[in-house]
Amino acid sequence: MGDLIGAGKLELAQSKAWKEKLEGAQALLAAVQNSSGLDAHTVMAVFTFVHAATRQWKESNFQVVGAYIEALDAAASATSGSCPDRAVDMAVQPLTEKLADVKVSAAEATQRPRQRGGRGAIWVCCVYLSNSVLF
Repeated sequence: MGDLIGAGKLELAQSKAWKEKLEGAQALLAAVQNSSGLDAHTVMAVFTFVHAATRQWKESNFQVVGAYIEALDAAASATSGSCPDRAVDMAVQPLTEKLADVKVSAAEATQRPRQRGGRGAIWVCCVYLSNSVLF
């Protein structure tokens, strides 16, 4: 992950101060958006890092959570193949629970019109469900 966003930003993402965490999450988002075609290994690393950085999605600051959701969206969208099932499995249930949080849902809804091609957490969940057999 240090190669993708740099060691300094990596440390910010793991800080206890929410403003530093937000800056680290935004740096991850920018790095993923600026990379061309991520391989499955890198996407899995992004999902694993976000999972750890949010303390298994127990992060309470909605801005930080929103930035990480956008980073996951960008990583899943930038995958040169398909998003690894393990990565999506790691995020689907916690994301659906976080989407129930009014603050996170509202923050994502207000940011969505400004982004081109962004799909968000709902898209990540739908990709998983569309690739699953629900019988």
